[in-house]
Amino acid sequence: MKLTNIEPRESLKRLLIESGVTIPIYANNDIPTSELSKEFITIHQNGVLNSLTKDLSFTTSTLALGLSVKLLSNGATNVVKQKIILSSFEEFIDNKGYDNNYFEFDLRNLMSDTRSIISGYSTKIINIKVKTYKNN
Repeated sequence: MKLTNIEPRESLKRLLIESGVTIPIYANNDIPTSELSKEFITIHQNGVLNSLTKDLSFTTSTLALGLSVKLLSNGATNVVKQKIILSSFEEFIDNKGYDNNYFEFDLRNLMSDTRSIISGYSTKIINIKVKTYKNN
């Protein structure tokens, strides 16, 4: 397999879309710098891509799925909105396979929360372990 064929971010994005997620998802550093939605998802590589075989037929990596929600007018995190959105798709990720990729929550490094009053969003980041298999 070639490095250009290893696309777990795009695969996770398609899995979420096909599972019914309707909010914008940015998976390839394609997030705009203006006119963002009130909520959106980002998918980034979180760490290195590891190959367990010389021909790259079995790789592992970790993705960081960020769920960003616009802060309330008083600057507080909209916890209710975050929980509603998260509960609408979290079941579609853990222990699921799609496009030669197998996704599972990283239970040793599961989740973190951030908030930026400058950007106006709070973000919940979920780490997802990915195993990519490709028969040559």
